[in-house]
Amino acid sequence: MINNILMKAHIRVKTALCNNRGAVGKEEIIGIAITMIVAAFIVIPQLRNFATSVMTSLTDWWGVTISPRIFNTN
Repeated sequence: MINNILMKAHIRVKTALCNNRGAVGKEEIIGIAITMIVAAFIVIPQLRNFATSVMTSLTDWWGVTISPRIFNTN
């Protein structure tokens, strides 16, 4: 079932990207490159903010919740 769905998706993508002779056109390649560049400018900064947020939360969680319970200094 999954292989059938993947095959249909592959055929749709190949049909959309290829011309009558089966070659990928330069316009499609340029479009893909532009899309990836724009996505990099949008996604990468957001990933950095997300990673910073996660690391800050984990540091706070470790320092406030876990460390005092495991390494009790009282």
